[in-house]
Amino acid sequence: MTTQAHDAHTAGSTEPPAGPRPRRPRSLRVAAVVASVVGVVVLASVALHNNSARVGPTLAGPTQSPGAGASASGPLSVRTISGSTFNLPAGKPAVLFFMTGECASCIEGARTLDGIERQYGDGLAVLAVDMDPGATTAAVRAFAQAAGNPRFDFARDPDGRMVSAFAVRALDTVVVTDANGVEVYRGPSTDQASLRSAVAKAATL
Repeated sequence: MTTQAHDAHTAGSTEPPAGPRPRRPRSLRVAAVVASVVGVVVLASVALHNNSARVGPTLAGPTQSPGAGASASGPLSVRTISGSTFNLPAGKPAVLFFMTGECASCIEGARTLDGIERQYGDGLAVLAVDMDPGATTAAVRAFAQAAGNPRFDFARDPDGRMVSAFAVRALDTVVVTDANGVEVYRGPSTDQASLRSAVAKAATL
């Protein structure tokens, strides 16, 4: 027997009757999952973009060249790790190889340049410049040994003077200048054909 109060409550209630809740169609559930995944990917992409915008240019980025015909801002004099002085303009074609002791691919580049210098002898000036501001002389010598102790000399660039003078933005960059110190070529040491062609061209200027 029910009371009047119970009947009144039952009549005014908007709650659905007890029992199992109806399930959404499977297609709707799949669509909801896909939408959630897409939302996460979008948010992650936005976060990655924002973080990347705050990061400055890296040494491993693409080569940026001031263009053929550009030259460093005035004569440069660099002390090498052997104690000699490398001057630019050198009065002959010169090759500057920008590397670091931690750059494994640069070892092959150093070997390539050693072969080119042996080909031209005293008619070509070659210098490898370690771009790492914290590089020690011992680390540079270890790199030279790993590269087979090439004939050309190495120099440290702790204040970034050489990197700044030639606007170098990437490891394994080779800059070729003519006898007057004017840049005639810039590219990676891995492009041996272009590098050898550029040196040959600089030798005729």
